[in-house]
Amino acid sequence: MFEFLRSYIVCLALLSGIIGLISLHKLPGNKAKFLVLLIWFSVLTEIVGYFFTQWTGLLNYYVYNFYMFVSFSAYILLLRSLLQKQTNRISAVLFLILFLISLFLNILYFRKDINHSFTYSFAVGVIVVMMLSCLYLVEIFNSNK
Repeated sequence: MFEFLRSYIVCLALLSGIIGLISLHKLPGNKAKFLVLLIWFSVLTEIVGYFFTQWTGLLNYYVYNFYMFVSFSAYILLLRSLLQKQTNRISAVLFLILFLISLFLNILYFRKDINHSFTYSFAVGVIVVMMLSCLYLVEIFNSNK
């Protein structure tokens, strides 16, 4: 049952990526085009993750941990580029460093084998992205535009 759910997710991401490519010339800037690139990266990760176990005989945590590292780093950098205040931009860099430290500590101390899900790093990444999103919303609501 869950295997079909994965194929639906891949199909939805693929559909989003195709629509993004078709309308790429209409997107307002590089930040929006970057999101299309992230969608295609998600599609590629889902496809590779699906076949990784068949190809290598290992569990696909390697693929998804790498995906988590790249996607959260990309979202943090994207939110940093959207922030206007210098203090918030510095906070975004510090949050990125915090996420990378949590990833390193997760590899070093919490998991002896990296073929496991990095739950703590995922939680830190989600919290960091949520906090940066809130900072961005506060900036938008406090602007005079």
